[in-house]
Amino acid sequence: MEVDLMEMVSQQLPVLRDIALKEGKLEDAIESLLGLEKQARLAADLQATTAICLGIVDICKDAGNWRALAENVSLICKRRGQLKEAIVKTIQKCMEFVPLLPSKEEKLEYIEALRVVTAGRIHVELESARLTRILSTIREEEGKVAEAADILQEIQVETYGSMDKKEKLDFLLEQVRLCMDKGDFIRAAIINRKISTKAFDGVEFQDEKIRYYNQVVRYRLHEKDYLGVSKCYHAILHTPSVEAVEEKWIEALKYCVLFLALSSFGEESSDFIHRLLTTEKRLEELTSFRLLLKELSSSELVDWMGTEGKVTDMMALLPLFKQGLESYVSVLKTRILEHNIRVFSECYKALSLQRMAGLLGVDAQEAESAVSAMVIDGMIVAKIDRSGGQITFGKTKTAESVLDEWSGDIDQLLKLVDSTCYLINKENVMMSAVKAK
Repeated sequence: MEVDLMEMVSQQLPVLRDIALKEGKLEDAIESLLGLEKQARLAADLQATTAICLGIVDICKDAGNWRALAENVSLICKRRGQLKEAIVKTIQKCMEFVPLLPSKEEKLEYIEALRVVTAGRIHVELESARLTRILSTIREEEGKVAEAADILQEIQVETYGSMDKKEKLDFLLEQVRLCMDKGDFIRAAIINRKISTKAFDGVEFQDEKIRYYNQVVRYRLHEKDYLGVSKCYHAILHTPSVEAVEEKWIEALKYCVLFLALSSFGEESSDFIHRLLTTEKRLEELTSFRLLLKELSSSELVDWMGTEGKVTDMMALLPLFKQGLESYVSVLKTRILEHNIRVFSECYKALSLQRMAGLLGVDAQEAESAVSAMVIDGMIVAKIDRSGGQITFGKTKTAESVLDEWSGDIDQLLKLVDSTCYLINKENVMMSAVKAK
């Protein structure tokens, strides 16, 4: 005759609960429930097995015996032929009790026990990841940032199919943050590459997008990649939640402009400046910032003496520049100096070092160092004659190149003469025909 195990469980569970809680015979009650669980498990009765497992968990919790709870959960999950659904429900129930543990020591012991149970079980990988996150948070609160980072890196959430996209992004961003807090920027960059910017296309991921780009800003600042920082703020600027708040988009646009001004000259930075000036209409509301970009994109000299005070005031109002303001101003001075030297290289073939230093507003030694650095970086082609105190811009032509250039000019001249003769003869023929009539 087939026995209704669920009915038996419904009858036995309240009785055994009273034995455990009212009579104080917790071990006896648990032992009886484990025997009942074996019957249900061998009969493959999922409903009854799950009810018994949850009953054991609730009894241990109500008795306040957290160690017994951890031990019995471990025992239940390790039993031969245990039903996966029962394990999942049991672990999920245990997860609810984590905030209820009275002391940190008990909480840590309980979390570690659950982590051991969930380790390597793909059907409870989500719960395992969440437990690891809780443990990492506790270690960080204790001031053990390096340990917290190492713990969280144990979880490779990008491979978890049961975790939703939002939570997965949150995990990865937290891993990146802890790595940078630890000072491991190389590992932070590696983890950061696991996040695709396409993941932020949805409106529901705006907070994650801003958080992601702020972390990239932190990394780029560490690497002194100011162009990368500018691009990050440009991405933040075009986030709907930022565009909707005037204070936020103004701050993002200011950072975008100033870090672009701090970036080294190149095709990419030059193109970015022109794109901002032509497409970013909101820049018209920030006159000083727009003027700075126009000056850096022009072929005219920029007066650093007149610009320094304005730029310093602009930077001083932004939180990110308050620490290390002098170094940022110094970098911008170098960028403007480089811009002015590029203007000289376009307008002069040769120039005395003293004269150029005077126009730049620096001493001859600083001007020489700036030119040398630009030549090394490949920004300009120049040669300094120290004895004569003169700078020659452009490549020195070899005899072969001069001869080739002269030959090309002669060839072009002969073509022009030939074309002119043809046109004159054509006009003469036409005039002769007119007179003949």
